[in-house]
Amino acid sequence: MMFMPKKIKTTVSPKNIIYNLEFEEVLKKNDLLDFDRVMSISETRIVKHVIPERKTETFSFEQEGEKVCAYLKRHPPLSFGKCFRKRIKFASKKNAFDEFINILAFHQAGLPTMIPVAAGKRVSKIFGSESFLITKEIKGCITLETYAESCFKTKTFTERKELIKKTALLSRKMHQSGFNHKDFYLCHLLIGIEENNKDDLFIVDLHRVDIRKKVPERWKIKDLAALNYSAESKNITRIDRLRFLKYYLSVNKISEQDKLFILKIIKKTNRMVKHAKRCFRENQYFTVVKNRDLKGYATLPLNRDVLRLMENPDKLFSDLASRILKEMSSASSLLFPSLAGSPGIYLKRYNVKSIFDVIKNIFRPSRGKKTWLASNILKARGIPTPEPILFMERKKSFFVFESYIVTEPLFEAEPLNFFMDSSFNRMSKKDKLKFIKEVAIQVKQLHDCGIMHRDLKATNILVNAGDKVKIYFTDLDAIKVSDSLLSAERAKDLARLNCSFLDTAFLPRGYRLYFLKSYLMQVKRKELKKYWDSVIHFTELKLKKSKREFN
Repeated sequence: MMFMPKKIKTTVSPKNIIYNLEFEEVLKKNDLLDFDRVMSISETRIVKHVIPERKTETFSFEQEGEKVCAYLKRHPPLSFGKCFRKRIKFASKKNAFDEFINILAFHQAGLPTMIPVAAGKRVSKIFGSESFLITKEIKGCITLETYAESCFKTKTFTERKELIKKTALLSRKMHQSGFNHKDFYLCHLLIGIEENNKDDLFIVDLHRVDIRKKVPERWKIKDLAALNYSAESKNITRIDRLRFLKYYLSVNKISEQDKLFILKIIKKTNRMVKHAKRCFRENQYFTVVKNRDLKGYATLPLNRDVLRLMENPDKLFSDLASRILKEMSSASSLLFPSLAGSPGIYLKRYNVKSIFDVIKNIFRPSRGKKTWLASNILKARGIPTPEPILFMERKKSFFVFESYIVTEPLFEAEPLNFFMDSSFNRMSKKDKLKFIKEVAIQVKQLHDCGIMHRDLKATNILVNAGDKVKIYFTDLDAIKVSDSLLSAERAKDLARLNCSFLDTAFLPRGYRLYFLKSYLMQVKRKELKKYWDSVIHFTELKLKKSKREFN
């Protein structure tokens, strides 16, 4: 059943509440036209998520004898500090009242979105507005983000193509109607999964929408880059993402002008590392954690058992249950086993070697903080790395001392050099080549995303050789993220990996050359030789000090 827009009649109550006339009787019956009543009532509410900017809950009411589910989004007033900063920037906070008006504008343009019920706001001259929005639940829907993770890859080629086309045409219609979403991610698109609304798409979360007669090209690029960024993080293939842009442009053959437009979107996508920095803010994904003199951030939902273990993280290094992996002056790491109610953790502590480290940390982020950001960047871009759980740092005044990073424990995984020494020699030649190719493709994916590891050695690549071989990148505090990597930067990373196999007897020159072939994919022999010479050159430079050669 396709979404059919209809004109929504609204009116404003004497108490500055705008509402949909279709729900007038229900609102009056439940006393929901009183602002204080709406903001204070809590019975039958289920909290969906809470962030400092807003809180979303679900509740239900009866309409003509039927139970109707609805969402209540509440925007609290600004704190004094935030209000002051907003006023300095001459920017007003978007509130739920504005979102209600945006929803009506979407309906008027024939764009599928939520059914508005009511919205209200209370304006304070000092602290800004406090507001709420009630919308009717769209039944039988999940976010496109969830759909991409669970269902998209199982669909046939024709079904995937149809969904991509439908999403592209909806995005194009939104921009042609003069709307700039400004938060256009897969999680803000709903898709119907039941028979009555199968594959219908809805655009939600419209509180940041800007409306113009004509949307400038730079705004379109930002919206499409955000969507491309979130699709890339869910491992939607490059071919599918390019197919989306082709449908969006509504062309059979891409012209030079279209190629330039697509290139701008790709560049903007690569620059969207700032969105990964949301791991340093309180939102629906992350929260602040504090513990005595330790402070940091954790992913949501918060694991209280892990927080309990982190009450005194240094104590875990003397715990008999801990498995110490590394104990050095610069860093120490351990695996803490699973206990009742706790899934176990991998903990790494970055030590302070001298007072110079403390001074340097005033002007740069701590290594724990850099690793936390890097882990979330890799996770957002679909690069395999242990799931980051939290990071904390010991801070006194503006001096940073030890920092800690906690990730999921990979008990069955082992470093690549251990795997090569123990298991690789027992594999058949066919399995060896297959394994080398898988590692090469993962390294290529890392570099294609504009990420240079800068410490890419066998000990920093974990291998889980179960039914299917899985590879994870670790020790991320030195990574460099850019739009794209130069050939020399790629060669330097590959040279580090090459050096790390110096003492491995089971990886002769032929296998290393096959690794490079798999990394470069289809290239001419001349280009392969040129790249091989470049890798060998950086390898020799790296080993020059130790006077060792790599045969």
